[in-house]
Amino acid sequence: MLNPESMEKIKSAADEVSRREGCFFYDLEFIGNRQNRILRVYIDSDSGQVSVDQCANVSKGLSLLLDVEDLVPGGAYELEVSSPGLERVLRLPWHFRTAIGKDVKLVTHDPIPELKGETKSVEGRLVEAGDDAVKLNFTSSPEGAADVQIPIANIKRAQTIFNLMKNDKKR
Repeated sequence: MLNPESMEKIKSAADEVSRREGCFFYDLEFIGNRQNRILRVYIDSDSGQVSVDQCANVSKGLSLLLDVEDLVPGGAYELEVSSPGLERVLRLPWHFRTAIGKDVKLVTHDPIPELKGETKSVEGRLVEAGDDAVKLNFTSSPEGAADVQIPIANIKRAQTIFNLMKNDKKR
């Protein structure tokens, strides 16, 4: 719906406003149709906790900047600002690097050759993340593979997995 140049300008504006509020820009998505458009901006902090006040302040500052610079052409839209959440989406190489050591779920475009069959959806512990590939560890893989390297270009969707039972045991 928005061209790549407009998306880059919005990302830059979101990054600028987020830094002023003591957090950083994580990601954004622009969804909907002509009558119902939503710009979702995700912010995070080094501590992993984003306050409601930070979200509100980024929303106010970004809304003003987007309107003044007319960065979202095409009429009305709704701006939502929030943290990426516990089960955060992983899109960029640095997103994956921040999730090393966590359980993740990946859905790939093509089957993963190291796993038998037509497996395109996997869950495992993220053990490495580079600019071009990630490595997952499967502690109980029925396919027999322990570590599997997956090119980032093959990843259709990825997110961290929050497991309440595992997190309770760490306390």
